[in-house]
Amino acid sequence: MSDSHLRQPIRGAKGATDPGPRNALLDNQNPDILTPPETDNGSLPNLKFSFGMAHNRLEDGGWAREVTVRELPVAKSMAGINMRLDSGVVRELHWHKEAEWAYILQGNVRLTVVDEDRNVAV
Repeated sequence: MSDSHLRQPIRGAKGATDPGPRNALLDNQNPDILTPPETDNGSLPNLKFSFGMAHNRLEDGGWAREVTVRELPVAKSMAGINMRLDSGVVRELHWHKEAEWAYILQGNVRLTVVDEDRNVAV
């Protein structure tokens, strides 16, 4: 994208050009952050963080990228994991005080659930 076609932080007579350095793709994906509407008073926290920006933990048989309150301060009671496991890999047993949910986008999964009374469901 040429400099003459970059979105600029200008609304009417307010703002000024940004000479950069710039991330034009990110600016175009978030126009209301670069040039907020008149009604925006800036009190809404950031509500997104890309898994593509998260640290990728490489393990035997797969990888995991985690987004927590560390990366997304507004997420005080939830975290997100983007993960890939090879066939036959077992994820470690772990516990959360909050509920956990998942989307399986490809393949099959065997899931074991243990409740707070140590009842097991497969």
